[in-house]
Amino acid sequence: MGGSTGQMKLGMFYWPCGHHMAAWRHPDSVANSGANLPHIIELAQLAERGLFDMFFMADSVSFWRGGLEAMTHDSYGTWIEPFTLMGALAQHTKHLGVVCTATTTYDQPFSLARRFASLDLVSGGRAGWNLVTSGNQAEADSFGLAEHMEKTERYKRAHEFAHVVRGLWNSWGDDVFVRTKSPGSISTRTSSRSSTMTGCIFAPAVRSTCRLRHRANRLWFRPAPPMTDASLRRKPPK
Repeated sequence: MGGSTGQMKLGMFYWPCGHHMAAWRHPDSVANSGANLPHIIELAQLAERGLFDMFFMADSVSFWRGGLEAMTHDSYGTWIEPFTLMGALAQHTKHLGVVCTATTTYDQPFSLARRFASLDLVSGGRAGWNLVTSGNQAEADSFGLAEHMEKTERYKRAHEFAHVVRGLWNSWGDDVFVRTKSPGSISTRTSSRSSTMTGCIFAPAVRSTCRLRHRANRLWFRPAPPMTDASLRRKPPK
């Protein structure tokens, strides 16, 4: 339930052709749903008319389930990269949250922070991040790695990764840039909020230099807790 109003928050979990592996074979299904942008836009607009709060897309940086044989039967074999898709959906909706999955195991904090901050800007503050550590071992193959990172290490990396990303998002405040056409100068109202974060993975320190203004959407993003040695030693969920 959302806040004190007693209103339920609803999200549409988009999965090409439905969650059943053989749903794409139904006579009324859109068999190429994962790569059919007009169809996905129609679904998002339908969700918005139905007063859903967000449109969510899961993602993997490898084939979702099984090997090559499974791909010959599964509709989730081709799909639009989620940031590209969410940017497009943001232009065809007005109030719907655009939320997608991004992994902390096969990415870097600055790159991910920049993409989500950009998505948040083009959507008017509607972006959301579903943080995952990649449970699919086949994802290591996509990056030429011999093996997938062990679970405890993945969650340790994810904790520090999220902390760094939040620091980058908060490195500039709202409306900090002052653009004066005459005499032609761009300045800042206040100095940038540089954030130094120490850790053992993205170490020895990360000083934020992200020049993307980010307006955090309170529905999806929460302030980062202080990073301590104890929090880094915290056991990952089972």
